[in-house]
Amino acid sequence: MPAPATGRTVLEPPPLAAAPEVADLLAELGLGALLEEQAGAYQGRNDNWFGPTTGGGRVFVKRLGGRDVPQRLARMARFDRVLARARQDGAPLGWDTPELLGVRADTALVVFAHLDGAEPLCDLAPDGELPADLARALGRTLAEVHALPRPDDADAEPDEEPGPPAGPSRLGFLDFLSEKAWQAASAAELELWALLQHDTELAAAVRTLLHGDAGTPVRVPSHGDLRLDQFLRHDGRLHLTDWEEFRLAPPERDLGSLTGEFVHRAVRRLATGLDEDPALDDPRAAHAAIMRQGRLALEGIRPTVRAVLAGYRAHAPAPVDLHRVAALAGWHLFDRILAGARHANRLHPLDRAQAGIGRTLILAPQRSAAAIGLTEAP
Repeated sequence: MPAPATGRTVLEPPPLAAAPEVADLLAELGLGALLEEQAGAYQGRNDNWFGPTTGGGRVFVKRLGGRDVPQRLARMARFDRVLARARQDGAPLGWDTPELLGVRADTALVVFAHLDGAEPLCDLAPDGELPADLARALGRTLAEVHALPRPDDADAEPDEEPGPPAGPSRLGFLDFLSEKAWQAASAAELELWALLQHDTELAAAVRTLLHGDAGTPVRVPSHGDLRLDQFLRHDGRLHLTDWEEFRLAPPERDLGSLTGEFVHRAVRRLATGLDEDPALDDPRAAHAAIMRQGRLALEGIRPTVRAVLAGYRAHAPAPVDLHRVAALAGWHLFDRILAGARHANRLHPLDRAQAGIGRTLILAPQRSAAAIGLTEAP
């Protein structure tokens, strides 16, 4: 297994002997065989392999798992066609994406060129803060995604609510969980669902927020599932990965998810001090510390969010509603709590703090947007 060239966690990959279809696809693509003794895997929910091949290149192979694999593969291929059109049209793109080398639908395998030594932005912004120039480049990248050509088959797949991909689909979870979902949920997930379902004011606001897109006339090519770990810096250039949810959507969705990422990381960074202070075993003391440190953490990310927004506005194809961006950032915070709750026995105090911030952003975006750096241009 290779030593990590960056801070990314490198794991032992699944045995290639148990996945002969990987070798079959690489051979079919003329890429040679993966050198297993030099292969690694990245942490994630999908089986994956990366490393050099006997053909002289470096590849990253991922097997998609979960639901809707054919649709997700189709979206990736759709994005690849759209990006090719943009390049043919001479669009001056300030970002890139790993080259898609091949797909095998029957085994759900996808092969990309591997960016050796790439740094994920989540490692560069562990506390939600980025240098201003990098934050502006991030905003420009998202704006240029939104300015890509409209997919020829964009209307083949209807737009969907940005519900939590890690949990029950659509908005029914705000009212009840099916028996199957209840049995499969962790104790922490059930705690979060109860929190949402018993807060009638929040549940009503979430319904309004997620159905509010119906009246939004502007829909742009969108990533659809943004997180900071999907942005890689390689040779001084940003690369955006994971196009499985590519679709037309209101621009506020992607911008809300990206803003929510900075808030999420600022809040999670507080765990270091809390977990190391035995005096904070008392829930009331922990809550007071979280509130005090949380305000400072949010102040810290404002310059980053402002710089992202400035970079976005300088290249955006259409204006955005910052209040909707703030509310969708709040919803992203719940999505991130849910993703972490899948394997937990209870919600951490920081989960509850993050839920409180998310609730405020959803219920009162007009008052809270500025607190996270979402302000109108001067």
